[in-house]
Amino acid sequence: MIAFYGFPSDVVIREVEVERWIYLVLKEYGKKLGSLAYYFVGSDRILEVNRNYLDHDYTTDIITFDYHSGDVLSGEVFV
Repeated sequence: MIAFYGFPSDVVIREVEVERWIYLVLKEYGKKLGSLAYYFVGSDRILEVNRNYLDHDYTTDIITFDYHSGDVLSGEVFV
């Protein structure tokens, strides 16, 4: 499962094309898909995630959480 959350209505995410690309990369590396979630958030939420999970008191452009197990790729991406 690949899910996209929170992107602004004026932003176009070509979900089918992104999913197709992810599956091609997984196949190339011999991996399987578990669950990937992409969250498009503001700087306040990025700062909150940095503080709560990474002990950083500053914003970043992207935060990733890797939940893979063996050959199964799972994770969350905050943009």
